[in-house]
Amino acid sequence: MANGAKKAPKATEGLMRSIMIAHLILLLHAALAGGLFVSIIFFQGLVHYMPWIFLTGAFVVVASGLRVYAIMKRDQKTLAEILRDPLFAGRPVTLSFMGGLVSLRVGSPERPLVMKDASPDALTLAETPASRARELSRLAGLYERNLLSWQEYEDAKKDLLSR
Repeated sequence: MANGAKKAPKATEGLMRSIMIAHLILLLHAALAGGLFVSIIFFQGLVHYMPWIFLTGAFVVVASGLRVYAIMKRDQKTLAEILRDPLFAGRPVTLSFMGGLVSLRVGSPERPLVMKDASPDALTLAETPASRARELSRLAGLYERNLLSWQEYEDAKKDLLSR
């Protein structure tokens, strides 16, 4: 045999490959038949138990409604009083089921934000109690490192708390 000459494939290699491909095709057909069988059983069971599924769903909805009603009675608040809570102030509340197929919106419709003054100075973030606390702790750190005098610290703190 000369250098660089390729060996001829053995006849058994080609036969083995063909047998493996035939087994793979047979296995895939069996998996397809099994999948069809399972899906038929599932959908037959689903249709057979459809009334129970709907009753269970209705029970969950009624039970959750009764739970909310019990909480309202315990706190002695009406739904309107609960929705006036600062957590919900100015925002509509949307209850959505089944990916938005069934939804209930309580509150005013959302209005888009409109900027009257588009200058960069007008773009400030709304200040929250958490941001004030962070700013106060930053000021205290500057004072402790002697980067601010007592008077500067007091003026900055007074300015921050007056906002």
